[in-house]
Amino acid sequence: MKNLSISVIAILTSILILFTGCEKDSLNDDNSNTSGNDPESNLPHVRITLSDSGPGFLQVKFEPVGEMAYFKCGKGRYPSSLKHTTPCNYRYGSLNPNREYNFSGISYDSAGRVIEETYVKFKTQQTPYADYMRDGDNFYPIAYADMRIETLANYHKKKCLRFVGTETGCWFQVAYISRAYEAVTKMWDEGTYYFSDNSNVPRYYAEYNMGTNSVKYIDDGKLVIQRSGDIFNIKVTDGENVVVVQFAGQLQ
Repeated sequence: MKNLSISVIAILTSILILFTGCEKDSLNDDNSNTSGNDPESNLPHVRITLSDSGPGFLQVKFEPVGEMAYFKCGKGRYPSSLKHTTPCNYRYGSLNPNREYNFSGISYDSAGRVIEETYVKFKTQQTPYADYMRDGDNFYPIAYADMRIETLANYHKKKCLRFVGTETGCWFQVAYISRAYEAVTKMWDEGTYYFSDNSNVPRYYAEYNMGTNSVKYIDDGKLVIQRSGDIFNIKVTDGENVVVVQFAGQLQ
């Protein structure tokens, strides 16, 4: 009788262990299936993708994916104040070649609380020219660079550092207008030169024409010249720190 009782207890214990194990496996399977049946569970609320690119621009698409009242997006860590509820596609121009830029998408609930912040980086393409000048997002190869001095009607001197393109009518130059009594040579020394569109004399300014028969001016920026022997490394940037001229070589 005693042996029978022990056998019954052993059988009941085995059944209990078997039941508990099955229940545990069943719960694990349920959790696994829940995750697997929701393909967007690990996606950000705002999907940010690159739709087009070039040396000077990035075209970026922002799409709402998760549940939200609206989202904000833009270039950099701080998006614009515009509220979006549908996908939008923006073209960001006047960017430097071969450089990464940040883009952000932030989703909000109906109370204006942040649900999620998404940040990605995209890189512009490399320019096809080692030496180039640009107008907007269009790049032009440089054939040569030279220095010259012109005498103006009021006896002021105009000292020019000029870049000439391979295409007819394409040129860019940084000019210096001297005082009437100032002695000026055509040589440009190493250093940083700041220019603007003011009319004071003396002054530096930048002007260009990319074959349109219309001279344009850059409001403000800087010219940086470095020299190693006969080789000049020159970079001109505008007020937004966008490179508008890059050149390495001898000056005529």
